[in-house]
Amino acid sequence: MKRKIIIVAIVFIIVLLFVLIFAVNYFYGESVKRGVEVELYSGDEIVEDVAIEDQIILEEAQKWFANQDLKNIELTSNDDLLLKARLIENKKSTGKAVILAHGYREQSENMGDFAKFYYDQGSSE
Repeated sequence: MKRKIIIVAIVFIIVLLFVLIFAVNYFYGESVKRGVEVELYSGDEIVEDVAIEDQIILEEAQKWFANQDLKNIELTSNDDLLLKARLIENKKSTGKAVILAHGYREQSENMGDFAKFYYDQGSSE
């Protein structure tokens, strides 16, 4: 009986080890491994579920962002990474700032919709 318990425990540990190796490899490939092209939604197709009003708001935000005077800022972090940002100064000084982070596989150009939203929030106070 004791031998069966040991065999079951060993099999369980081996299976768990394989599952962990697979999971680590998967998440490494999704988040860290560079140079791998991933097919993501390109945004060229119009999604049917989006209301026309929402589409108009998004288009206005994109036009607004394209017409902004962006100030390029570079800063070296404590771990010697070069951080780059684009600053939009609000005409009304509120003493507040919003930092938008686009994420690993995105681009800062896609943050214009959010930038307009937060810009308007700061202007309305």
